Amino acid sequence: MTEMDIAANAIAAYYPECNDLFDLDTHAPDSHIPAYKSTTVSLERVNASVQTAEPV
Repeated sequence: MTEMDIAANAIAAYYPECNDLFDLDTHAPDSHIPAYKSTTVSLERVNASVQTAEPV
């Protein structure tokens, strides 16, 4: 995850990398666009002491 300057209570994701996170059967009935704007997101802290690799 990366901290970004976006609206409170919002998330951001890159397309098309985020496609695997969404059920492609859930889409707007008329436009058939995947329901990106109506997806519930839950974030859970796993283990803050785990170290990750530094970006290169």
